Order: sequence, then C-alpha cells, then structure tokens
Amino acid sequence: MVATRYVKSTGSNTGTFTSKSTPAKTIAAALKAAAVGDTIEILDTATYLEPELLLTQAITLTSSYLVSNPTADPTAVGFDVKKLPTISADGVHRVLRVEGTPATRSSLGPIVLSGLHIAKGHSVHKSGDPGIGCGGGVVVVDADQVTVTRCAFTGNRTEAAPVKPWPEADRLALRQAVLDLLGDVFSSTAEAAINRLIELANKAIALLRLTPLKPVSRATVLTEVGKTFDGQVASGRANSAVTGQAFGGGLATVWASPTVSYCMFTDNTANGRGGALAVTGFGWPTVANCVFETNQTMQTGRSDGGAIGCEVAVPTKLGRDLFETDLVKFLVGKLSSVRATLASPLSSITISDLIAFATWVSNSAGPNPAIRGIKPMVLDAIDEQWKQLGDHALYYLVTTALSLNAWDAWEKSEIEAARKSVVTVRDCRISRNHAFDDGGGLYASVLSRVALSSTQITDNVAEDMGGGVRLTMGSDATISKCSFTGNASGIGGIRGHDKGGGLSARNVTLTVVDTVLGVASSSTPKAPVSTSNVSGDAPGGGFAYEAASEGALAGIPDLWSSILVQVFAVSKVSVSFGSGCVIGSNCAGFTARKSAVSAPQFAKGGGVFVVRGDFPDAPALDFTVAAAKGTILGNLALTAGYASRADPSLKVTTANEVSLQDLVAKKEYTENNWSTLIDSSGALKF
Repeated sequence: MVATRYVKSTGSNTGTFTSKSTPAKTIAAALKAAAVGDTIEILDTATYLEPELLLTQAITLTSSYLVSNPTADPTAVGFDVKKLPTISADGVHRVLRVEGTPATRSSLGPIVLSGLHIAKGHSVHKSGDPGIGCGGGVVVVDADQVTVTRCAFTGNRTEAAPVKPWPEADRLALRQAVLDLLGDVFSSTAEAAINRLIELANKAIALLRLTPLKPVSRATVLTEVGKTFDGQVASGRANSAVTGQAFGGGLATVWASPTVSYCMFTDNTANGRGGALAVTGFGWPTVANCVFETNQTMQTGRSDGGAIGCEVAVPTKLGRDLFETDLVKFLVGKLSSVRATLASPLSSITISDLIAFATWVSNSAGPNPAIRGIKPMVLDAIDEQWKQLGDHALYYLVTTALSLNAWDAWEKSEIEAARKSVVTVRDCRISRNHAFDDGGGLYASVLSRVALSSTQITDNVAEDMGGGVRLTMGSDATISKCSFTGNASGIGGIRGHDKGGGLSARNVTLTVVDTVLGVASSSTPKAPVSTSNVSGDAPGGGFAYEAASEGALAGIPDLWSSILVQVFAVSKVSVSFGSGCVIGSNCAGFTARKSAVSAPQFAKGGGVFVVRGDFPDAPALDFTVAAAKGTILGNLALTAGYASRADPSLKVTTANEVSLQDLVAKKEYTENNWSTLIDSSGALKF
C-alpha cells in the first residue's frame, strides 16, 4: 500500500516513519523503508548530510514547504532558499543518483524530486560509477519518467579522473596501422609504376619549364611518415575521456530524458561540459522555466557549456566510459577491412594529375589538386610533404573504417532517434555563466539537436567560441523568440579563432525566428553598449558560422569530420534567419568588459561572419537572412582596410555588418558589395 514516510532532523533511524510524530532522522533511512510509489516528505528546513542517495524505484522525494506551497518558485527574484530543506553530501560524492537500466528506462517511475535544495555535492569520475562521474548534485541514469521540479542546485561540482598517458602499445599500434596502409599504397610494384608515370609526366613538365617531379621511394615514405607520426602522436600523450565523463556540475542526464522545471542553478562547476546541467548519451530532456546563473566549467578538461552542455550521439557499443585509446583500438581493429578496399594508385592518378600538380608546386597560390583518397597520398609523397602524407593516410584510414564499420561502434537505431529528437530548453534565463572553452551559456555537439525558445541568454562568457551559445557537429537547432545580449567570446582565447560573441555554430542546420542578437540600431555604433554581444580579436560579434572541418580527435586530423560524414550523414546544412530577427549593436574587437582589443587583426563581421571552408568533406551550406538590410544593422567591427582571406586581391574597407567568406569560390562579401546577394524580396542568400 502506498504510504508517505516522514523525515526530520530530530527523528529516529528505526521504524516505518509513516507518522509525522515518528519521522526518520535521515533521508537514507526513509528510503530504505520506502516501497514502490511512496512519498518521502521532509518536515523541516535542516541540512541533511547524507551518503549518496540511490533511487531505483517509483518514489517522490519532497518537502513540507512545497506540499504547503505547491507553486513555490525558487527561480523567482527574492526567493529564500532557506525555506527548502538542504540535502548535501557527507563526503566527496554526489548527492543523489536515480538509476534504472537500459531495459527498464521507459518503465521505471514515476520518480519526482521537488522542493529541495541540492548543495555541495562532489561527484568524482571513477571506474564502476554508473553515472560516469556526471552530476555533482543529481545524476539520472537510464530513466525517462523522472521529474525534477522547484528545486535549487547550489555549489555542486564534478571532478574528472586523473588523466593518464596512452599505453605505448596503443600508440605503436596506430603508428603501425598507418605505415601498413602506406606500405600497401606504395608497394614495390606500385612504387615502380608510379615512378614510370612520373618519368613520362616529366617530359611534358620539362616542355612547360616547370620543376620536374621527384621519384617516390617506398622506404623513404615509411621512414619519414614514422618520424612525423612520433612528433604528432608522441609517447606519453594524454589519454582523454571522450564520451561525457564528469559532465553536469549540478544535474546530469546519462542516457535519460527527464523533465526539469522551475529549478534554480547557481555556482555549480563541472570538470567537463555543462557547469550546471549536462546531457550525456542518448537522452533528450525537457528543461523549462529554469534559471542558470554564475555556473562555470573548469579550466582543465572538456570545458564547454558554462551553464548547459550536451553530447548525445556517442558510440554506445564501445562502452559508456570511453577514452581516446578505446576509439583508436576500434579503428585499428578495422585496418584489414580498409586494406581490402585499396585499389592500385594508378587507378586514381594520371599524367594529367601529375602535370597539374607540378604546376601547383611551381605556383602554390592556386588550389592544391590533392583532395582525398589515394591521390593526395601519392602527390604528398612526390612533394616530400611527410606530415600532410601522414594526415591524409590517417584520414583515409578512419573515414574508410567508419564507412565500412560504423554500426560496430554506434547503435543505428540510436542515431536514427538522435536525428528526430531534441533537447528542449524553453522559458529559461541563462545569465552570467562562464565556459573556459566554447559556449558560455549553452553548448551542443555530436548530433545533440536543440529546441531553444523564449529564453534569455545574457552576459555569458566563453573563453573561446560562442559567448552565448555554441552548436557544432550536426547539432541542429531551432531558436525561437530568444534574446542574446551582453555575451562575449574570445576572452583570452586564440586571436582569429574564437568566433561568435552571441551565437557560434559549425556544420549544423539552424533555424532562427523572432530572435534578437543585441538590440535594434539604426547606425554604426562607436563602441559597444551593455546589451551588445562582442567577440575579441575574432570575427562575428553577433553571429558566426563555419562550414568547415570539425578538427582532430586522439591526434587524428579531422576524425570528428569523419564521424560527422560517415556516421551522422551530414552532407548539407542550412541557416535561416527569419524577418522577425534582429542582429544589431554587436561588436567585433572588444573584451567582455567592452574595451577595445589592441591592434585587432581578425575582428571582422561585427554583426555576422560566415565562412564556407575549403575542406573537401565540409557540408554544403545554404545561408539565408530575410529582410537582410533591416535585420543586420548598426554593428561594428574594428578590423578594417584588410586584404581578404578569401580573395587576397580584394582590400576590404569595412566589414561592420557582415563578412561572408567563400574560400571555395575565392570571394568575400561585406556591406560594401552584399547587394549582389540580395534578391527582390530583400533576402540575403549566400
């Protein structure tokens, strides 16, 4: 029979606790006595120092204050958190864990946490923890029927496991895999055939008065690439965690989709992504009417998402507690299948390719004809570009391995679910949070689709990209009726790299409607105001977007891009700003305190910066801004009079409103020439 069991700091640790006159002294004791469906009600506002509390059955944990005041709102200005009982850790551990199993994920529950103050939890990432170190305050593992409502999370934190070096055997296995692959490409037979082709090409090259191409030496290839590999993936390399360990300082979901509402998150810290709240694994929680203030990620570890961090589409079949070398072992284990697909180099390269390459070597201002597959490896070897050759070999290895074997690492059904499901954040306030990497307010990566609506993103700071929000790696988003004001990116980061003071995105489809970045303005400002989003010496004060490589993982160049293309199947993306949007009064070239950066070189596109990169496997981009001249107006960029990166022959006088760079077509557009991109309806299409 369902019962209510009571807790009070002056109670006893024996009994059934079903009367207010005979309460349990600790929450742990009440949980031990509770049955499925029971409610545990905390009668007073004391602080309870408890062991890690474990909820594995349907139960409600609440307070008398909330029972008497069911609409109490911890997010309301002036709310006194002392009205709620405080649950804290009695040692170095998280406060509470809700845990199901993959088999019971949808059936376990309902579980409700309401009217509680969760404080000073400290989860540590260590072997055997089902929560993989996530959720310093609360972690929800394999449970969807969970509601966390009208709670306050204060001063909780996560701690990552000490970083150990790669086992040398794993490093040498990857090294040998690269050399074995190149050994097949440059077999003795192939070496002789390539050199005969070079000899023939050199006759034409001589007539063109170009520098003759050198013959290829198989032995030199293997020796030199081995040397460059040792420099790139050196002995003792840190073996970093890659699948969400130690995320979510206050609250984390681990393969779970709870509902979180009317909760206040302040001063929580993560030694991973999501200073306040994190999503790890295949789960899509709903977060509504919550406030996130002064949360942060730590300077060490994966430091994205000062308030919220999302990483959904991880390779489940390789285990939840995954490190770089676990992924490397998987890829190396697929070497035989990659080698089986290799064709003769002569099937991918011709005399015409060699002549074109010799022309490029003589005048490398033009595009390199080397792109992907076996051809670039041959051309790199001819030009003795050993690092590029090693990079192309690694990219070929991982891209081919994933194209053939992706579903040995990822669950296909989970990826299909990730393409259709979203993490919902609505009617929230995200302010004054700090990320030591990307996404001062919110960060989403690895196919973590987000629906963000009616939310204020204010005064957040990212040391690197996306002062307010950062989206990347197929993490599509719909942003509706939101405001981005006073956010800052590139604060102490790398000049030219840390883009997007308000919003920064890469390789995602993004739909933005009725949303304001900055404030409406009719003229170019002389300096930012308090509501301006700013980037440091980096482009995109208001908004920055890249269609480009996702970068290296585990020392393997463009491995994230291989996953994006081969597993997530992202080949096309689109960005759309509707006519109800405003991108105004944003500034590129300013610090978080709104002071000008000295000698800015990269502060372009005060309102909008977009780059269509020349990485061959970058997704094709369709970029549209409705009513562009009324939407993007009154922004400032300090870098002016510069030679365009896309077209060095073009000197750009100003790029206050936009800098739209197409590195493929070698063109750049600013407010000085963007009229050619604006159609009869006033929409900018790039």
